Amino acid sequence: MENNITFTAKFISPVTVKKLATGGEYIPTTVNAVELSANNKNDLKSLESIKKLWGKDSYAGEIYEDALFVNDYYEEYRPSFYAITKQKDNFETLQPKDILSLAETQTTFGKIKSLDYLQTNPEFLNKFKPTLKQIGSAMLGLIENINKGRRIEVNPASSARTFYLKHEYKPIQENAHTLYKEV
Repeated sequence: MENNITFTAKFISPVTVKKLATGGEYIPTTVNAVELSANNKNDLKSLESIKKLWGKDSYAGEIYEDALFVNDYYEEYRPSFYAITKQKDNFETLQPKDILSLAETQTTFGKIKSLDYLQTNPEFLNKFKPTLKQIGSAMLGLIENINKGRRIEVNPASSARTFYLKHEYKPIQENAHTLYKEV
């Protein structure tokens, strides 16, 4: 028996990822993007469940911790939290196993948006022929669409740097670790 968690996330839009089809090729499929509220105890429970489901080697724990303490520590630079889910409707009841990606952003200096964390469900990472792919790209595209007219900055893990460079992020200055993109 599965436990359903009350989920009050705000629907943002459908997004497209690639799904492995019967013939072995990938075809577009629609999933949904939502924004979570750190002020809602049920959304916090959802993030906690995802943290446990994805394990300690993911950023889900950091995202959960930031959401848990957002009201205590973040007055000026309040973070925003996003998820991509396979759920098609009934967003009041989140199935943590259906979450494909999480992200956390915050506004730092006016029009600069910091992308603090972007995590794809580990189930789909580093596998030969995963059932779904381009999940991280879909989340990054969502963040960029939400922040049109802004500059997005990211300090990627070394293993993720190529991902951002592929999506046209550039070093903030020569030999800098921080990457940015004007969207």
